[in-house]
Amino acid sequence: MINTCVTLLNLVDERRCRTLARLEAIAKRQGVDVLLLGAFARDLLFWHTHGISCHRGTMDVDIVVQLQDWTAYNRFRSALQSIGFKSTEAAHPEKLLDTDTGVEVDLLPFGDIAEDGKTVVWPQDDSRWSVIGIQDAYDHALRFEIIVDGITRSIRFVSASGLVLLKIVAIYDRPEARYKKDTADIGFVIDHYLGIGNKVRMESHPHEDILRAVDGDLDRATARLLGRDISEMVSSDARAYIVNLLKQEVRSRSTCRFTQGLQESLCKGSFSRARIIVGEILDGLMWTHPARVKAGDGSRDTKHE
Repeated sequence: MINTCVTLLNLVDERRCRTLARLEAIAKRQGVDVLLLGAFARDLLFWHTHGISCHRGTMDVDIVVQLQDWTAYNRFRSALQSIGFKSTEAAHPEKLLDTDTGVEVDLLPFGDIAEDGKTVVWPQDDSRWSVIGIQDAYDHALRFEIIVDGITRSIRFVSASGLVLLKIVAIYDRPEARYKKDTADIGFVIDHYLGIGNKVRMESHPHEDILRAVDGDLDRATARLLGRDISEMVSSDARAYIVNLLKQEVRSRSTCRFTQGLQESLCKGSFSRARIIVGEILDGLMWTHPARVKAGDGSRDTKHE
């Protein structure tokens, strides 16, 4: 597990800190693991850690909780309700409001609660959502510390590559509802990825080949580096799933939600340009670190034409 602790340049507001402290206290008491996702995690990565402004602000907190079954989920949710969290939508038990702070929370499960290891089926309406990649994102999470009422608490949040991994999964999990929002976030990450400590990596081994391969095109280079970073963190099953999706994107003549979204959010309306960017992420995903090749772990097919 990679668990780097970051120093915040811009501090998290007090209300969200108090909500996070209350969530973490319950999680610690019940012996479960939680991970921050979504727009708040994006804000932590870019604004709070590196001072890069994120235009679409939110006070919501999205967390995933590693749980065995629905009994464990209900126990965690009930513990939150006992300290002042209340349900906001009867049809959506995951949506809670911290009445102490006014912060809204989406409480989402992953882990053994997923029946096939890939999909959570909500018992109230049999709706489904994919948890592919969440374990990988958790295993490669970042951390930051908050102090509330004199107690220091360590909070895990998803890395930039983990965020893009989960956003790609979400695009195909709920395409009509999510693709514009999620591709906007992916476009933002690509646009600012070098500014969060990755510029020097682009010029260093083993990634010094990227800029030359894309004729100095920074967006293409960044997309390829991001794909490589996802490749290094993701399980083989999750990688195969995402590679298959992106191969369809770069080959298909039908609806391509990822490409369409990047066309609007990153590529100034150019579909062909957006498809090239998706192809660079795919190339990165199929890359193998030279140390692994030397060790005899094999290499991946990098052709997707």
